[in-house]
Amino acid sequence: YTFNIDPTTSYQSILGLGSSLESSSCYNFSLLDNSTREEVIEKVVDPDVGIGMNLMRICIGTSDFTGENWYTYDDMPEGQTDPNLEHFTIEKDKEYIIPAIKIALTKNPDLKIFASPWSPPAWMKDSKRITGGGSLLGEYYGAYARYFVKFIKAYEAEGIPIYAVTVQNEPGFEWVHPTCIWTWENELDFVKNYLGPEFEREGISTKI
Repeated sequence: YTFNIDPTTSYQSILGLGSSLESSSCYNFSLLDNSTREEVIEKVVDPDVGIGMNLMRICIGTSDFTGENWYTYDDMPEGQTDPNLEHFTIEKDKEYIIPAIKIALTKNPDLKIFASPWSPPAWMKDSKRITGGGSLLGEYYGAYARYFVKFIKAYEAEGIPIYAVTVQNEPGFEWVHPTCIWTWENELDFVKNYLGPEFEREGISTKI
């Protein structure tokens, strides 16, 4: 087969190319000495001395790829809830995830960050677990929308602007790692009636 590329003809555009700065990647970066870590990240995101990745996914809470226990930003003891999100914290991300993202942003200030959750907190779900599927309970749609807002504001306070979020990583996937089942009807309801309005009320410009 012969592929003929005509640079004078253009079609759709793309936002960018990138990868994922999830827990295991950032942890491996943290094992390097400071100068080597900066050099490796530079070669990933710098458009001049590196390959110039300009779009990176990060995780809202834990992903499946982590060497630690899976977590969300508002884990509660079994049987307890926190609808006002008084126990919300991104503290676990500050050990090696946020430092790696900050380095990436210094190497490429134009880097766009989008974020995806693997699971809401267990107490928000009908399964009461962050693993193995389960769905977000309707009574916690509002609290979960505020959870997104608190995440965005907490990261922005760390100097990390969130360009966009998705409601769920792999929304139809039910497996042993953190997941949450969403139908398109549920996502439509959540975005239209909860997440979108909450972003508007809070002046959040992050895309959904």
